[in-house]
Amino acid sequence: MNPYYAAGFMSALTFWVWPAFLFQNFDAHWLTVVVVSALLFVGVGKVATEYHIDHIAPKEPPRGPKSHIAILCGVVFVMGLLLRVVFYFVAGGV
Repeated sequence: MNPYYAAGFMSALTFWVWPAFLFQNFDAHWLTVVVVSALLFVGVGKVATEYHIDHIAPKEPPRGPKSHIAILCGVVFVMGLLLRVVFYFVAGGV
């Protein structure tokens, strides 16, 4: 599996799906949860993949270090956290 889609999937689960549905401690409409989770999975996964293709793994050697993959996956994960924090403040501290 593409690591960036995996990171987007895990951030969607960690910050949106699990709190909203399993722990019921995230007061958001189910449609909001679905839309944000889909954006994290598809949108961020695609953008990170394109960035990887263009900048980390060029067709000609030398290739970028493998640590760049981990850093970019971390950035995708942090985006999930930031989306939740922004939602929290926009929703009025739910």
